[in-house]
Parts: sequence; C-alpha cells; structure tokens
Amino acid sequence: MVGGLKYPVASSVFGGLWLASRVFYMKGYSSDKNVTQDKKSGKGRYAGGLGTVHPFAELGLMLLAGYTGLGLVLGW
Repeated sequence: MVGGLKYPVASSVFGGLWLASRVFYMKGYSSDKNVTQDKKSGKGRYAGGLGTVHPFAELGLMLLAGYTGLGLVLGW
C-alpha cells in the first residue's frame, strides 16, 4: 500500500496480478476433478500457469514500497 502513494497504477496492476494468481493457486490446489499423479504430488496447485505469477507480483509490490519509502526518507 505504501507503493500506491506514489505509483497507484503500477501498484494496482501488481496487486491485481497477485490476487488473481492466489485465486488460481487456490483453485488448482483445492480442485479434486481429474486427480492425477501430478495433483497428488502437489503440482496441481500451479494449474493454469497464472498461479506461478505470485512471486513476481509480490516482488513488484515490495520494490515499489521500498522505492517509495526510500524516496520519502531521502526527499526525492
């Protein structure tokens, strides 16, 4: 949320990607149809490919927050 003070659009995009990836992760993790060996080993949670975007979206949010905080402290 700190990154949204200076970069609201980028923060919203990263937040939306984070939210969507968590929904797909949850759906893949909790889905019981077409249970295959992959799902039994836990790989079903990445179904759809969007579940793998989560770390990148979270990293973007953290970088925006850090850059905004640094700018506030240093007076950029």
